[in-house]
Amino acid sequence: MKKRLLVLVMTMLFAASTLVGCTSESKEKTASGNSSTQENSATGDAQAEESQEANPWKESSEEEILEKLNAGIYVPDDAKNAKISINEKEKMAQLKFELNGVDCTYRFKVSDKFEDISGCNYDWNKEEDFKFGGYPAISKSYKGDKESVDLILWSIEEAGYVFSFSASAPDLAGFDINEVAGSYIWDIGISDDEPNDFLQIQSERTEFKNYDEVISCLKKGQGYAYAELEGYDGKVLIVSEKLSDDGSGNMVSNDASIYCEWNGKAEQVGFVNSISTNNPLLYGNGMICAISTEGNDYFEANTINSSNHQLLHKAYIYYSDYPGDEGYQGVHSDNGEQPKDFSSSDEAKQYLDKLLKENKDNKPLVFTVVK
Repeated sequence: MKKRLLVLVMTMLFAASTLVGCTSESKEKTASGNSSTQENSATGDAQAEESQEANPWKESSEEEILEKLNAGIYVPDDAKNAKISINEKEKMAQLKFELNGVDCTYRFKVSDKFEDISGCNYDWNKEEDFKFGGYPAISKSYKGDKESVDLILWSIEEAGYVFSFSASAPDLAGFDINEVAGSYIWDIGISDDEPNDFLQIQSERTEFKNYDEVISCLKKGQGYAYAELEGYDGKVLIVSEKLSDDGSGNMVSNDASIYCEWNGKAEQVGFVNSISTNNPLLYGNGMICAISTEGNDYFEANTINSSNHQLLHKAYIYYSDYPGDEGYQGVHSDNGEQPKDFSSSDEAKQYLDKLLKENKDNKPLVFTVVK
């Protein structure tokens, strides 16, 4: 069966010649810079990691990772000293490389729960929950006298994977981990051989001839809706496992999976999720949106990428109130292709205001309930 591989190419971490996460040349690091006894190793046990017998990682290849973990791992063209490894016991893959003077590590693990698989252990100066490519994520950063570390963790629970992107260098000034990682995360595709969402898991099938077959696999109380999205000729099918009444008798949801029909079959192309159950998905202007102006502003608009028929962020904007990183951030796509970062907080805010104005009349996406 033809596969759309889970393509997730990497970002930056301070790495070493050993096959562990946040270690450098097998030396322990201190997070505060004034305590030589505090461990900052990938496992908290440097001696065990130095022992070949205790090291669960072994050298691997792109082909082995795909065969054993059912997901692709790819080396960037401009990467140096790239090394792929696998931890079969934990069902984890790892890629270590150097990019423009920054030591990098990318990891993923087969898991249906959010967890930190980076191996990094620092007294983080800053931690923040956010959405990375539409998925729940955590960013962390540490700045010491001799080294700086940035880290992003996120999960795709529906697909059954968790991930980490990390970067380390003496000084990460000018390096944006969100920009580097974000340039790749939009290319995510999920293998056709494995269940991608709740519907495929409960129906134990991954192939559907058309929308009717998809709908026939829904259970009582679950729902479906249709929408015309920018970038796709026709209507997409949106299915949701959990619905709620919006108070007006309409059944809405804040979490859904999207299907498109082409090449004689219906395929799952992505997920949409708003911040909370208090913010149901909205529909209008050829987009499915998640909007929140309660507290920190947030806007996410999803369309279809016309070139690869995958879900596309037309806009993803949020406000960060972390010291030293205050302001509006995110990405946008004006041509239906690869999203790009905003050049400044002001640009992001202006874009947000524009979208909020244009979509102020969007209505909640109403689902038909399966009886």
